[in-house]
Order: sequence, then structure tokens, then C-alpha cells
Amino acid sequence: SDRAADELRLSREVREASGRPVPANAFVNEARAQLRLKNRNVALELVDQAMALVDAGQSPELSVQANALDVRRRAHFENQDYEAAAEAAKACMNINQELGNADGIGIAEVGLALALIGAGRVEEAGVQARSSLDRNLRSGNATGQASALWALAQAESAARERTKSKELAATALVVAEDARNTPLANAIRRWIE
Repeated sequence: SDRAADELRLSREVREASGRPVPANAFVNEARAQLRLKNRNVALELVDQAMALVDAGQSPELSVQANALDVRRRAHFENQDYEAAAEAAKACMNINQELGNADGIGIAEVGLALALIGAGRVEEAGVQARSSLDRNLRSGNATGQASALWALAQAESAARERTKSKELAATALVVAEDARNTPLANAIRRWIE
């Protein structure tokens, strides 16, 4: 991650030094790398730079905007600014709806559910997680199903529904394992333990 972040930064600096424009998606990719390194505020600054290019009309691609908003959501979530994370997730969901990207909508719904749990808005979180689960069941996206089940398990846990939460988490783990998504399965397993 360190090397990737360094290489992305150097690439941007070379473009800037040579007077070549830096595309918005380059800022988004660098922000993702910084987020993996837990440099959340740096990631947010990079997302702001990407969105400034979008606002200036230099990067009108909706997919770039959706990706930038997803990074923003994750950075705010990890900074425990749950309301800001929820706002970014809603904006990301709206763009994905405009794109007709069902998987992107499902991811944004899970992100919104987690932000709402953090903000103490558990009932709303359950609605978003269920919506994501339904969407992912219809599309056959097993990773999305596992993520939505896990978000729903977390909402039930926050609502003090321990038995239901454990059942949902166990199902999420099986679905993640069946989908061969080892990182997700490991994260669910750690949460269960």
C-alpha cells in the first residue's frame, strides 16, 4: 500500500510539473491508496480535488463521481463522522441510480446502513440493509448479499437483537465463503468473534 500510494502521488506530481492535467480519477485512485494507509484526511483532501475537477466540468463522468463519493463515505466513516458518511453514501447511491448500476446502488446502501448504525439511526439502517439484500438477491451478487446480511446483522446487534444478529452474521459468513470472498469472510468472522 505504501508503494502504491507513493507511485500514485509521483505520477500526479509528474503530470502537474509538466503542465499536463491530472484527471479526477487519478485523485480518486490516490485517495483510495491513502485510505488503505489510514490517512483519512489526506484521502478526503484528494477526493475534494477530484470533485473540484468534476464541478469545473473537467471530469463529467458519473462513475468518477460515484467512486469519489464512495471514498469520501469510507473516510468519514473511519473518522467516525457518521452523518457526513451517510450524506456521501446517499449522493453515491443517487449517482449509481442515474447510471443504472445495481451493484453500485447495493454497495451504497450497505455503506449508508453502516453510517446510519454509527449515527444511532438503527431502524433506518435496517431498511437500507434489507433493500441492498433484496437488490443483490435479484441480481445474484453473492458478495453483495453477504455484505448486506452482515450490515443487517450489525443493525440487529445495535437494536439488541442478539440471536437474530448472530444468525444473520452466520449466514453472511457462509455466503461470503461460498462467493470465495476471503477478505469479506475474514472480516465477518472477526466481527462474530
